[in-house]
Amino acid sequence: MDLLSAARGGDWGHLRNPDGEEIACPHLHIYREGYGTKWAKSISSDEFSDASDLWITLQDFMRYCNITKPPNIQKGIGEWKR
Repeated sequence: MDLLSAARGGDWGHLRNPDGEEIACPHLHIYREGYGTKWAKSISSDEFSDASDLWITLQDFMRYCNITKPPNIQKGIGEWKR
């Protein structure tokens, strides 16, 4: 079960929370009982420094989730860019 996920944009565009509030990308999907991950909140530049860069977003997301021992992920040449 997802408790938190990140959406950067692209084809997803905007989404509407169950209360009708419209949220633009990038945003975080947050688990709420009875709604799953249908709720979202905008990503703050204080928490995510460069949402256009997948590698930086992954690092920021792990920090946001308080992952104290991140997995060893190797970034290859030309990877992680959209």
